[in-house]
Amino acid sequence: MPNEIKIGKHKVGNGNPAYIVAEIGINHNGDLDTAKDMILSAKETGANAVKFQKRTPELCVPKEQQNIMRETPWGYITYMEYRERVEFGEEDYREIDRYCKEIGIDWFVSVWDESSVDFIEKFDPLCYKLPSASLTDLKLLAQGAICVELLADTVIPNFLSEQIFHLLIQWLRTIFLKSGHTLNLFW
Repeated sequence: MPNEIKIGKHKVGNGNPAYIVAEIGINHNGDLDTAKDMILSAKETGANAVKFQKRTPELCVPKEQQNIMRETPWGYITYMEYRERVEFGEEDYREIDRYCKEIGIDWFVSVWDESSVDFIEKFDPLCYKLPSASLTDLKLLAQGAICVELLADTVIPNFLSEQIFHLLIQWLRTIFLKSGHTLNLFW
């Protein structure tokens, strides 16, 4: 594994300054103005990047959970309706991309499915983060192996947080090594 990698203009590792990522995830509740406020706050507090989450609800929400009712900022709606409302579309991500470039902060996403990888590729991402929530769900991982293999075929850095099991890390490294790429781990 390399001692140093490059994310955009930033060298990470091997004695370089910390690369600070502010987690936005879906905390914007599908509101672009809220997301932009969060991006600006991250920039003003010294973050190098902001991270969002991207998923395709019809692929990522299990069928048995789609119609479960839940309290949300929009009232009592199904989990599927909630998931659809918090997802940004292409126009939203174009504005996020434009805004981040304007104020000088990197951005990237955790991608939860193959369609989301294809979607985000339009924006020439600096890197991807593999979603931590899916890394301990072996059933989901088995279904999402194509997504992991697709990420392994990208030429940009891929990251995951060190909160998973040793065997899972070895399995992911094997997939990436088969494709001739490396997997970078945050420790």
